[in-house]
Amino acid sequence: MNSTEARHNDQTATLGDLQIAQPALPAKVGAEDYLIVPERVAALATAQHPKIIEFVHYLTRHCGSDGIADRSHINPAEILPLLPHLMILDVLDNGADFRVRVFGTGLVTLLGEERTGQLASQFGDKAIIANDYAEMRNRWMLVFRKAHSQGIAAHFKAPTVSPDRSYMHYHGMLAPMTNGSQEIKQLIGIMVAVMSGQKPVMTTKR
Repeated sequence: MNSTEARHNDQTATLGDLQIAQPALPAKVGAEDYLIVPERVAALATAQHPKIIEFVHYLTRHCGSDGIADRSHINPAEILPLLPHLMILDVLDNGADFRVRVFGTGLVTLLGEERTGQLASQFGDKAIIANDYAEMRNRWMLVFRKAHSQGIAAHFKAPTVSPDRSYMHYHGMLAPMTNGSQEIKQLIGIMVAVMSGQKPVMTTKR
């Protein structure tokens, strides 16, 4: 067994070792399904949200023999309902940073920031939602770097770091993607919000 095969067969070692395969929705998700890492991002062995499962199935169909999809194989017209949740990033300096190439409109609304063209190290610079931006950037960089360095999709769940949105958490995945060569030059992923508590009722003063 070569090192790549070994990585694909080990689903529990680190966030970056989690893979695209077997995206079945479990009957119940419990604490045993999560691997907690220091930045308070829970790594999932497989996709847990229906939209992410749908995207994983699509991506898996377009993967090459190395288990990685090429940008030329991705047709946005085939995943129109998922586009608002989609992101594509360019890998810079072998993973030292990442630049957002595509950032879905749903993500802009959800996160309060248009990140198209932005560096991952600058996330939060133009946000309109109160947030712990240092921790938020650390979380994203963890997931991005794991997906890039391990060459396998990273599925994750994380609570929001916004004090105004403590009633929700995020499910997402980032996968490596080539672009005309065998080198991992991009990442492609999807993220959705899930209610994890009761949204506060907004009242107006009279």
